[in-house]
Amino acid sequence: MTNVKNLEKEKFLKKKGIKLVKYTNSNDENTTLVNIFMKIKKLGFNRIFIESGATFISQLINKKLINNLYLFKSSKNLSAKGKNNCNLNRIKKIKMTKKNEVKVNLFGDNLYKVKL
Repeated sequence: MTNVKNLEKEKFLKKKGIKLVKYTNSNDENTTLVNIFMKIKKLGFNRIFIESGATFISQLINKKLINNLYLFKSSKNLSAKGKNNCNLNRIKKIKMTKKNEVKVNLFGDNLYKVKL
């Protein structure tokens, strides 16, 4: 989904068999997100996997647009090389403990199911 007009990119994606859905940008952020999810639902998708950063996930949580949240935590410590763009208290308060860990082979990484 996009709201940007880029004919070269559209042509490339169509050749790859990817369906592009365009939407118009709105000043009302909540309406835009709801409309995007309604378009996806009308395409026949009821479950959506979103891989994003903390800011977008926080928007979805605050607007109650997601039911289940699964967090992946890398086994690698990025220390000074990593960026923490998350200054959002709600995301920082999420507890990742053995209690909510999902058992799956992720080559040393962990998956957590978070109750919202």
